[in-house]
Amino acid sequence: MYKGSNAEDFAGGDFQNVAGVGEIFDPEIARRDIEKLEELGAHIEDYATLRLAHNSKKSITKDPTYDDLDAFIKEYEEIVKKYILLFTASGYTSLTPTWQYDWEEIFTKLWIRPRQ
Repeated sequence: MYKGSNAEDFAGGDFQNVAGVGEIFDPEIARRDIEKLEELGAHIEDYATLRLAHNSKKSITKDPTYDDLDAFIKEYEEIVKKYILLFTASGYTSLTPTWQYDWEEIFTKLWIRPRQ
């Protein structure tokens, strides 16, 4: 994907950073990524399955916190960025959308006139 571009010199380094040393992707990297997500998300999944989907009264070892969700989302984003680079040769610094306008502006305008 880098052929013919100014970034061709970076291809080997980018590949080794995300795929490991060698000519092919190291499947152990994918296994570790999956295990990491499973570990971070296990009690989040338990909560979603038992409490939200089934409204069960079974006990859960640990209710997820916002910190747990943030940690999972942050790790998920890092893993997704790695595979986007691997599959498309495109890099992202963040997957979070950037507002291109002031979204709060709509709340500063009166749009329903008072009844007379």
